[in-house]
Amino acid sequence: MFVSRWRGSGSSGQVLLPEAVQIITCIFAKFPLILFRSVNWDDPDRRLEWYHNTSSILQAGPCIRSNQLDFDEEVMFKSTRYLYSAARRKPSDRPFCLTVSLTHPHDPYTIHKKYWDRYENEDIPMPDVVIPDEEQDPHSQRLLHVEGLKAERPPDEAILRARRAYFGAVSYVDDNVGRLLEVLKECGMDEDTIVIFSADHGDMLGERGLW
Repeated sequence: MFVSRWRGSGSSGQVLLPEAVQIITCIFAKFPLILFRSVNWDDPDRRLEWYHNTSSILQAGPCIRSNQLDFDEEVMFKSTRYLYSAARRKPSDRPFCLTVSLTHPHDPYTIHKKYWDRYENEDIPMPDVVIPDEEQDPHSQRLLHVEGLKAERPPDEAILRARRAYFGAVSYVDDNVGRLLEVLKECGMDEDTIVIFSADHGDMLGERGLW
């Protein structure tokens, strides 16, 4: 979504750039694109310590607190405080550029009960695409091995809990984006601020047997 204050077109018809436009970049994962995700095919069975495993699926559900909730709430506090400080500046001051980097939605698949309950009695779908192990491509077979999914395939009930928690985490992000937009509006900065929503990747959530 882009919202900005434009100066309009010049006499020759060219489009002029904004005179002073603030930018908020909402990048909803704190992990950068990292080169070591490339597979070492000389040692394909090696499991790096940061790899996912089935525990995040088997233990999925509501929580009171998590490291990710603590992190994201601190991000939101500092981000809103920054916006209020920016609103106090003189209009002639330099425009701001703010990065709001949230970890949600991300495994482990836990979320506060408020957002878990939001999907109570909802029809959470199971994965649509199921591929037998022997028909998986080599990279997917490797992931299934190093993440422990070949040795311990999650039961349906755990898959539904994990997907429900992930849906709740998406709603958590939606609410936080709404908080930022509300602050911009109440400070009178919503008409000349560009908001860029981005993410580093999605989640398989059990599609093709992968997480």
